[in-house]
Amino acid sequence: MEFIFYILLAYVFMKVPVVGPNLRLLNTLIHECSHVLVAKMTGGRGHSIKLHPDTSGTALVQSSTRFSGILSTYAGYTGPSLTAFALFYLLKQGNYQLVMLFFLTLVVGTTILWIRNVFGLLWSISFAGLLYVLFYYELDEALLHGSIILCSIVLLESITSAAFIFFKSMTSPREAGDATILQRVTWIPAVIWGMLFFVQSVFVGVKIFLQYVGV
Repeated sequence: MEFIFYILLAYVFMKVPVVGPNLRLLNTLIHECSHVLVAKMTGGRGHSIKLHPDTSGTALVQSSTRFSGILSTYAGYTGPSLTAFALFYLLKQGNYQLVMLFFLTLVVGTTILWIRNVFGLLWSISFAGLLYVLFYYELDEALLHGSIILCSIVLLESITSAAFIFFKSMTSPREAGDATILQRVTWIPAVIWGMLFFVQSVFVGVKIFLQYVGV
């Protein structure tokens, strides 16, 4: 029940100018990392990640096979949903510091390995710096509340970003991001991929709500 308040608060933060886009970039980072990690896991390579002020991002990967490329592209919207599920599981167990350590490790690791544009580097360094300060000064209350809010943002953004791509796949199938790419390599219409992204994000969101948030 207590998580509901934080999810509502996270939604408000997401709408605040400047603050919202910078917080939403955390989901973008997970999205792009999912592309890179799956490409590497299937024998390919991850070259770079770029993050942009409008909360969009790009990942430059080299897939080993056509099937590897499909998996890597598909992972973009699947990764954030699965990550949100795992993070809420940790929250339910009371592992708030572990959740924040995950975010810190994610940001620092991607900064070193893959983030290659100026804005992305500035964002990741400042975000990592903020998390480091919370750990260094042992601000436990901030770590607790911050972990729930950040997890809530990842959850909400995983659903809203998938909904946006689903909408784009219906209205502008040639400009629907990953759904368009998958259409080109599989000949399955972009709208089908967009619908799949959205349905799976809602499914995971419902599972999180039923298992970890409650009423």
